[in-house]
Amino acid sequence: HGPPLCSPNTPPSPTPPPPAPGAPGGPRRGPPSASRVALGAVVGIGVYLADQIVASAGMLLDLSPPLIALGPSVILLVVALAALGKAQ
Repeated sequence: HGPPLCSPNTPPSPTPPPPAPGAPGGPRRGPPSASRVALGAVVGIGVYLADQIVASAGMLLDLSPPLIALGPSVILLVVALAALGKAQ
């Protein structure tokens, strides 16, 4: 099999100190990341439900199929661009 990786007489190497907060290689997932993922999941489910409701209402009201298909996506695009513009 070959020589052992660590002989029984060799002391273990010391572990390096943890990186400073915000330093490259530091921990990247904390509570803010988890809350962002949860918020993204809730928003995604909301968009899906709104899309399904608009599609059903559009069929009941006999609206134009392209309008039904593109309406929610265009509205979401406008909201996202407005939020990006506000953030900058």
